[in-house]
Amino acid sequence: MQKTGLDTASFDLIRDKRGQYVFLEVNPQGNIDMLNWCGYELEKKISRIIINKYKRTISS
Repeated sequence: MQKTGLDTASFDLIRDKRGQYVFLEVNPQGNIDMLNWCGYELEKKISRIIINKYKRTISS
């Protein structure tokens, strides 16, 4: 993220047969739609992290 200069983004990766991760693309707008399918409520956890990080900015 530091090299791209982005605050948020979605990275698409796959894992090859040797277990190595292969980068496919980065989407600077982000995309968390797929997270809803797994049942872990990751979108809520990500929201809490973002809110807590910017709490002072939001309440000002």
